[in-house]
Amino acid sequence: MKVAIVHDYLKEYGGAERVVETLLEIWPDADIYTSVFLPEYAGPHRKRVEKWKVHASCLQNIPLKAKLISMFRFVAPMVFRSFDLSDYDVVISSSSAF
Repeated sequence: MKVAIVHDYLKEYGGAERVVETLLEIWPDADIYTSVFLPEYAGPHRKRVEKWKVHASCLQNIPLKAKLISMFRFVAPMVFRSFDLSDYDVVISSSSAF
């Protein structure tokens, strides 16, 4: 079974990122799709986080993305529509926003 985990953004290591890591314990071969991935902000968890199979959006290439992340919420629907998840049997949606 091919599993994708979709998470709004991975910019630190807090409660929402712990949920993603728990999902990866259940489905270790899952791919992660996110708008922005910033493993450098994961603190002591960085080495583990860097091993995740993450597919980041085009927003990943924007300078100062860590400071502008709240502005990205306005384009989030377009960003997540750009991901092709049709090859996955299961898509799990996770968010730190609410």
